[in-house]
Amino acid sequence: MWSGDGRTIEKRYDRRSWTFLGVRHDAWDVERRVGKLLRREPPPVPFARLVGADRRRSLLVFEAIEGQPLGPKFPYPDDLADGDLADLVGLALAMHRYRPHAPFTGRFDLARRLRRSVVGGVLPGEVAAAIERRAADDPPVIVFAHGDITARNVMRSSVTGEAVLIDWEWAGRYPRGWDLAFVWLSLIDVPGGRAEVERAIPPQDDAWFWRSALLLQALHLDMWVGLTGLPFRAAHERTRDELVERVLAQ
Repeated sequence: MWSGDGRTIEKRYDRRSWTFLGVRHDAWDVERRVGKLLRREPPPVPFARLVGADRRRSLLVFEAIEGQPLGPKFPYPDDLADGDLADLVGLALAMHRYRPHAPFTGRFDLARRLRRSVVGGVLPGEVAAAIERRAADDPPVIVFAHGDITARNVMRSSVTGEAVLIDWEWAGRYPRGWDLAFVWLSLIDVPGGRAEVERAIPPQDDAWFWRSALLLQALHLDMWVGLTGLPFRAAHERTRDELVERVLAQ
Protein backbone atom coordinates (compact mmCIF):
# COMPACT_ATOMS: atom_id res chain seq x y z
CA MET A 1 0.00 0.00 0.00
CA TRP A 2 1.39 3.38 -1.02
CA SER A 3 1.23 6.20 1.51
CA GLY A 4 -0.83 9.26 0.73
CA ASP A 5 2.23 11.34 -0.06
CA GLY A 6 3.86 8.57 -2.11
CA ARG A 7 6.98 8.50 0.04
CA THR A 8 6.55 5.11 1.69
CA ILE A 9 5.18 1.62 1.02
CA GLU A 10 3.42 -0.56 3.61
CA LYS A 11 4.11 -4.28 3.27
CA ARG A 12 1.80 -6.54 5.28
CA TYR A 13 2.42 -10.26 5.72
CA ASP A 14 -0.58 -12.57 5.48
CA ARG A 15 1.64 -15.40 6.74
CA ARG A 16 5.00 -15.40 8.49
CA SER A 17 6.21 -18.97 8.01
CA TRP A 18 5.89 -21.71 5.39
CA THR A 19 5.57 -25.43 5.97
CA PHE A 20 8.37 -26.32 3.55
CA LEU A 21 10.85 -24.45 5.76
CA GLY A 22 9.20 -25.07 9.13
CA VAL A 23 8.21 -22.60 11.81
CA ARG A 24 11.80 -21.62 12.57
CA HIS A 25 11.81 -19.12 9.71
CA ASP A 26 9.70 -16.07 10.60
CA ALA A 27 9.86 -14.10 7.36
CA TRP A 28 8.47 -10.88 8.86
CA ASP A 29 10.98 -10.88 11.69
CA VAL A 30 13.85 -11.70 9.33
CA GLU A 31 13.00 -8.80 7.05
CA ARG A 32 12.57 -6.45 10.02
CA ARG A 33 15.96 -7.40 11.44
CA VAL A 34 17.65 -7.25 8.05
CA GLY A 35 16.04 -3.88 7.35
CA LYS A 36 17.57 -2.48 10.52
CA LEU A 37 20.91 -4.06 9.59
CA LEU A 38 20.89 -2.48 6.12
CA ARG A 39 20.32 0.95 7.63
CA ARG A 40 23.18 0.42 10.06
CA GLU A 41 25.57 -1.22 7.57
CA PRO A 42 24.48 -0.35 4.02
CA PRO A 43 25.11 -3.09 1.42
CA PRO A 44 26.98 -2.52 -1.86
CA VAL A 45 23.67 -2.48 -3.78
CA PRO A 46 20.76 -0.02 -4.00
CA PHE A 47 17.96 -0.97 -1.60
CA ALA A 48 14.75 0.42 -0.11
CA ARG A 49 15.24 1.59 3.50
CA LEU A 50 13.06 0.26 6.28
CA VAL A 51 11.42 3.18 8.10
CA GLY A 52 8.89 1.49 10.40
CA ALA A 53 7.52 -1.80 11.74
CA ASP A 54 4.34 -2.94 13.51
CA ARG A 55 4.64 -6.45 14.96
CA ARG A 56 0.97 -6.72 15.94
CA ARG A 57 -0.18 -6.07 12.37
CA SER A 58 2.75 -7.96 10.75
CA LEU A 59 3.50 -4.72 8.92
CA LEU A 60 6.72 -3.18 7.60
CA VAL A 61 7.10 0.29 6.12
CA PHE A 62 9.75 1.07 3.49
CA GLU A 63 10.76 4.12 1.55
CA ALA A 64 8.96 4.02 -1.79
CA ILE A 65 10.82 3.23 -4.99
CA GLU A 66 9.00 4.67 -7.99
CA GLY A 67 9.15 2.15 -10.78
CA GLN A 68 8.31 -1.44 -11.63
CA PRO A 69 9.83 -4.87 -10.93
CA LEU A 70 12.02 -6.17 -13.74
CA GLY A 71 9.57 -9.02 -14.21
CA PRO A 72 8.03 -12.08 -12.52
CA LYS A 73 10.04 -14.59 -10.50
CA PHE A 74 10.43 -16.83 -13.55
CA PRO A 75 10.40 -14.37 -16.46
CA TYR A 76 9.45 -15.27 -20.02
CA PRO A 77 11.61 -14.14 -22.97
CA ASP A 78 9.82 -10.82 -23.49
CA ASP A 79 9.64 -9.87 -19.79
CA LEU A 80 13.23 -8.63 -19.41
CA ALA A 81 14.36 -5.38 -20.99
CA ASP A 82 17.86 -4.62 -22.24
CA GLY A 83 20.24 -4.48 -19.31
CA ASP A 84 17.95 -6.29 -16.86
CA LEU A 85 19.86 -9.57 -16.93
CA ALA A 86 23.18 -7.77 -16.52
CA ASP A 87 21.78 -5.95 -13.48
CA LEU A 88 20.51 -9.19 -11.92
CA VAL A 89 23.96 -10.74 -12.29
CA GLY A 90 25.64 -7.58 -11.04
CA LEU A 91 23.51 -7.44 -7.90
CA ALA A 92 24.23 -11.09 -7.10
CA LEU A 93 27.98 -10.64 -7.53
CA ALA A 94 27.99 -7.40 -5.54
CA MET A 95 26.40 -9.14 -2.55
CA HIS A 96 29.52 -11.31 -2.29
CA ARG A 97 31.32 -8.24 -0.96
CA TYR A 98 28.87 -7.55 1.85
CA ARG A 99 30.27 -8.53 5.23
CA PRO A 100 27.88 -7.15 7.88
CA HIS A 101 27.82 -7.97 11.58
CA ALA A 102 24.63 -10.02 11.67
CA PRO A 103 24.69 -12.40 14.67
CA PHE A 104 20.92 -12.95 14.46
CA THR A 105 21.20 -14.96 11.26
CA GLY A 106 21.14 -18.73 11.69
CA ARG A 107 23.73 -21.06 10.25
CA PHE A 108 23.23 -22.62 6.85
CA ASP A 109 21.94 -26.13 7.60
CA LEU A 110 22.84 -28.29 4.61
CA ALA A 111 21.89 -31.55 6.31
CA ARG A 112 18.41 -30.27 7.16
CA ARG A 113 17.78 -29.04 3.62
CA LEU A 114 18.87 -32.35 2.14
CA ARG A 115 16.81 -34.31 4.66
CA ARG A 116 13.66 -32.39 3.72
CA SER A 117 14.31 -33.03 0.02
CA VAL A 118 14.68 -36.76 0.65
CA VAL A 119 11.55 -36.95 2.81
CA GLY A 120 9.59 -35.05 0.16
CA GLY A 121 10.78 -37.42 -2.56
CA VAL A 122 12.60 -34.64 -4.38
CA LEU A 123 16.11 -36.15 -4.08
CA PRO A 124 17.15 -39.80 -3.67
CA GLY A 125 18.87 -40.58 -0.38
CA GLU A 126 22.08 -41.66 -2.12
CA VAL A 127 22.30 -38.32 -3.92
CA ALA A 128 21.85 -36.40 -0.67
CA ALA A 129 24.53 -38.53 1.00
CA ALA A 130 26.93 -37.90 -1.89
CA ILE A 131 26.39 -34.14 -1.63
CA GLU A 132 27.08 -34.24 2.11
CA ARG A 133 30.33 -36.13 1.50
CA ARG A 134 31.44 -33.57 -1.07
CA ALA A 135 30.53 -30.74 1.30
CA ALA A 136 32.65 -32.34 4.03
CA ASP A 137 35.65 -32.44 1.70
CA ASP A 138 34.96 -29.01 0.21
CA PRO A 139 32.98 -26.90 2.71
CA PRO A 140 31.33 -23.74 1.41
CA VAL A 141 32.44 -20.20 2.10
CA ILE A 142 29.45 -18.80 3.97
CA VAL A 143 28.48 -15.19 3.30
CA PHE A 144 25.51 -12.92 3.95
CA ALA A 145 23.20 -13.10 0.93
CA HIS A 146 19.85 -11.70 -0.15
CA GLY A 147 18.67 -15.26 -0.71
CA ASP A 148 16.01 -14.53 -3.36
CA ILE A 149 17.44 -12.46 -6.22
CA THR A 150 15.00 -12.75 -9.11
CA ALA A 151 13.40 -10.24 -11.46
CA ARG A 152 10.39 -10.00 -9.12
CA ASN A 153 12.56 -8.68 -6.28
CA VAL A 154 14.41 -6.01 -8.26
CA MET A 155 12.79 -2.64 -9.01
CA ARG A 156 13.86 -0.43 -11.89
CA SER A 157 13.74 3.09 -10.46
CA SER A 158 11.96 5.47 -12.82
CA VAL A 159 13.85 8.33 -11.15
CA THR A 160 17.46 7.14 -11.21
CA GLY A 161 17.25 4.18 -13.59
CA GLU A 162 19.13 1.98 -11.14
CA ALA A 163 18.16 -1.56 -10.17
CA VAL A 164 16.99 -1.62 -6.53
CA LEU A 165 16.97 -4.84 -4.51
CA ILE A 166 13.82 -5.32 -2.40
CA ASP A 167 12.14 -8.04 -0.29
CA TRP A 168 14.88 -9.29 2.03
CA GLU A 169 12.78 -11.80 3.99
CA TRP A 170 14.97 -14.72 2.89
CA ALA A 171 18.28 -12.96 3.58
CA GLY A 172 20.80 -14.72 5.75
CA ARG A 173 23.88 -16.93 5.65
CA TYR A 174 24.35 -18.99 2.50
CA PRO A 175 27.19 -20.50 0.46
CA ARG A 176 28.90 -17.87 -1.68
CA GLY A 177 27.34 -18.33 -5.07
CA TRP A 178 23.79 -18.81 -3.77
CA ASP A 179 22.47 -15.46 -5.02
CA LEU A 180 23.95 -15.99 -8.48
CA ALA A 181 22.57 -19.54 -8.56
CA PHE A 182 19.10 -18.17 -7.81
CA VAL A 183 19.36 -15.82 -10.77
CA TRP A 184 20.40 -18.80 -12.93
CA LEU A 185 17.50 -20.94 -11.72
CA SER A 186 14.95 -18.19 -12.40
CA LEU A 187 15.94 -17.91 -16.08
CA ILE A 188 14.63 -21.33 -17.09
CA ASP A 189 12.39 -19.76 -19.77
CA VAL A 190 14.81 -17.08 -21.02
CA PRO A 191 16.81 -18.31 -24.03
CA GLY A 192 20.52 -17.78 -23.41
CA GLY A 193 19.89 -16.38 -19.95
CA ARG A 194 21.42 -19.22 -18.00
CA ALA A 195 24.45 -19.29 -20.29
CA GLU A 196 25.05 -15.60 -19.59
CA VAL A 197 24.96 -16.24 -15.85
CA GLU A 198 27.34 -19.18 -16.19
CA ARG A 199 29.89 -16.94 -17.88
CA ALA A 200 29.86 -14.74 -14.77
CA ILE A 201 30.56 -17.49 -12.20
CA PRO A 202 33.78 -16.70 -10.31
CA PRO A 203 36.11 -19.72 -10.70
CA GLN A 204 36.44 -20.16 -6.93
CA ASP A 205 32.66 -20.44 -6.61
CA ASP A 206 32.04 -22.93 -9.42
CA ALA A 207 31.46 -26.04 -7.27
CA TRP A 208 29.18 -24.35 -4.76
CA PHE A 209 27.35 -22.44 -7.47
CA TRP A 210 26.14 -25.74 -8.93
CA ARG A 211 25.45 -27.29 -5.54
CA SER A 212 23.47 -24.18 -4.58
CA ALA A 213 21.52 -24.36 -7.83
CA LEU A 214 20.60 -27.98 -7.07
CA LEU A 215 19.56 -27.12 -3.51
CA LEU A 216 17.43 -24.26 -4.79
CA GLN A 217 15.79 -26.45 -7.40
CA ALA A 218 15.11 -29.13 -4.79
CA LEU A 219 13.61 -26.47 -2.49
CA HIS A 220 11.18 -25.32 -5.16
CA LEU A 221 10.15 -28.86 -6.06
CA ASP A 222 9.58 -29.46 -2.34
CA MET A 223 7.34 -26.37 -2.26
CA TRP A 224 5.23 -27.85 -5.03
CA VAL A 225 4.83 -31.34 -3.51
CA GLY A 226 1.14 -32.24 -3.47
CA LEU A 227 0.21 -29.60 -6.05
CA THR A 228 -1.17 -31.05 -9.27
CA GLY A 229 -1.53 -29.64 -12.75
CA LEU A 230 1.57 -27.43 -12.63
CA PRO A 231 2.62 -27.05 -16.29
CA PHE A 232 6.14 -25.91 -15.41
CA ARG A 233 7.02 -28.74 -13.03
CA ALA A 234 8.34 -31.14 -15.68
CA ALA A 235 10.89 -28.57 -16.87
CA HIS A 236 12.10 -28.02 -13.31
CA GLU A 237 12.39 -31.77 -12.75
CA ARG A 238 14.57 -31.97 -15.87
CA THR A 239 16.71 -29.16 -14.46
CA ARG A 240 17.03 -31.08 -11.19
CA ASP A 241 18.18 -34.22 -13.01
CA GLU A 242 20.73 -32.27 -15.03
CA LEU A 243 22.03 -30.59 -11.88
CA VAL A 244 22.32 -33.93 -10.05
CA GLU A 245 24.49 -35.26 -12.87
CA ARG A 246 26.64 -32.15 -12.89
CA VAL A 247 27.12 -32.03 -9.11
CA LEU A 248 27.92 -35.73 -8.79
CA ALA A 249 30.44 -35.45 -11.63
CA GLN A 250 32.42 -32.71 -9.85
